[in-house]
Amino acid sequence: MKDEDKTKEELTSELVDLRQHLAELERRAKDSVRAEQVLRESMDRLKLALATAHMDIWEWDIMTNRMIWPENVEEIFGPVSGSFEGTFETFLSLIHPDDRSVVIRAVKNTLENVEKGNRYEVEFRIIKPNGEIRWNRGKGLLFRDQAGRPLRMVGLGLDITEYKQAEEALRAASLVDELTGLYNRRRFLALGEHQLKIASRMKRRLSLLFIDLDGLKWINDSHGHTEGDMALVETASILRETFRESDVIARIGGDEFAVLVTETTCAGTEILTTRLQENVTAHNDRGTRRYKLSFSVGVAQFDPEYPVSIHEMLAQADALMYEQKRDKQKYIQESFVFDRLGRLTDDFRK
Repeated sequence: MKDEDKTKEELTSELVDLRQHLAELERRAKDSVRAEQVLRESMDRLKLALATAHMDIWEWDIMTNRMIWPENVEEIFGPVSGSFEGTFETFLSLIHPDDRSVVIRAVKNTLENVEKGNRYEVEFRIIKPNGEIRWNRGKGLLFRDQAGRPLRMVGLGLDITEYKQAEEALRAASLVDELTGLYNRRRFLALGEHQLKIASRMKRRLSLLFIDLDGLKWINDSHGHTEGDMALVETASILRETFRESDVIARIGGDEFAVLVTETTCAGTEILTTRLQENVTAHNDRGTRRYKLSFSVGVAQFDPEYPVSIHEMLAQADALMYEQKRDKQKYIQESFVFDRLGRLTDDFRK
């Protein structure tokens, strides 16, 4: 009987242990489910954060030449099924042809130059399947074995297209006159100096026209600055109509414009100045404003046998423009005095 009781006690003890073991397994299972859920939620948050920030995580197994990208890779490369997996060459095929050498050079420097660290960073353009071009900044960290041989690289890719677009807009704004849309003085001088170097090397002649809008102060004082702004905008339109796209047209001051005419002769420049006057006349004839546009023009010629700087050409054309303006003002004043004397004589005769 005692042996039977002992057997019951042992069975009861084993049953208790089994129940405790099952409870522990159940607790671990719940913890595992909870952990899996937490991990899943964390991964979802990470994916959301990466998508919001236009970022992606990538890994490159250098030994097998296998690249792995996450599911949000379609945010960068366009529609794909699941994760992007391919070789480094596959990745290069998605990069803009002009930027592939830049990426290859950056990767090569990271792999070969151990003393410079194991960090990789480069900016490049990506062509999506629909033809859209996006800018990307790639950052990576290289891992090596004990012998220093490259094993794998992991990193981040950041879509910086909006940043690049804003950067380009700022750069363009710093080089373009806001009112007329023409180049500003800074851009004109830079492009002009570049064109003169080419002309000097190629033995070509250039012409620089310094153009002043007559009477802008009078327009502003008599009709308001809004009308003055319109006069400047219409002047820019006439210049675009007169000159070629290859010519450099700029507003370099308040009422001052400059045009660098490429590949021309003295005779060709005379034709252009005549065309400019004809276009001004045609504009005035069809205009409805209470004033007419008038330009004073000075022309400087670039001789490749005796090269000068763009500043010197601008100063020479400026001086010639003021000579024309003085002659024009003298003519206007003499006409006004003659007209007044004529009227006084008539009045005296009466």
